[in-house]
Amino acid sequence: MHFTCRTFQRSKSLVNQVRNKKRLKVLFFGTDQFALSTLKSLHHETGLENGCINNLESCCSKMKDLVPPVKSYCSQHHIPHHNWPPCTTLCRKFDIGVVSSFGHMIPTEIISSFPLGVFNVHGSILPKYRGAAPIIHSLLNGDNKTGVTIMEVKPNKFDVGDILASKEIDILPEDDRPKLTKRVGEIGAELLIEVLNDLDGYLMDKRQQDSSKITYGNKTSVRVSHQVLFSG
Repeated sequence: MHFTCRTFQRSKSLVNQVRNKKRLKVLFFGTDQFALSTLKSLHHETGLENGCINNLESCCSKMKDLVPPVKSYCSQHHIPHHNWPPCTTLCRKFDIGVVSSFGHMIPTEIISSFPLGVFNVHGSILPKYRGAAPIIHSLLNGDNKTGVTIMEVKPNKFDVGDILASKEIDILPEDDRPKLTKRVGEIGAELLIEVLNDLDGYLMDKRQQDSSKITYGNKTSVRVSHQVLFSG
């Protein structure tokens, strides 16, 4: 069997990580149902003997009239929770930050507080639909396919970082916003765990986004279609 240099390095990285596996300390940033899929997978991983995570805490914004799904889950499962924004002293206690459907720009000082960086679970195949509500935009535009991307978070702009992994899926005729959000969220959560279990290898293989394929969603069209897409 023949290996390319990169494949061999990736395989060697995985072997070394299994032999000397360091379980990660993770601070999670998220709010809604899409984010909850990622949080649940991270929480499940903490309970596995050979899991890649040994400490998990979360952070999200205060909301006046409701409790965000992420905060509710943390309360039910005794996961320490912090209000946004966290101090850099807190962030330095963790190896990485994980972001999923959060809605806040992560400041440079917070990103740099994590030794291994901050990673985002984004609900599209980047660089398509950078920014908010990518799943809604895929439905509004009648797309046949969508997907999820695990990427590095960079300061000052949303969704511009290098891609570690992505996975494409078909949009089914029966898919509405809740159904598609659930599927993409669950696939993204699974893909994130794969990445975290071989983070060195995925970082070695990361790639820049293709600037010729960048698209952004239309905020006006999201507001107009809110009632239709958020039913069900």
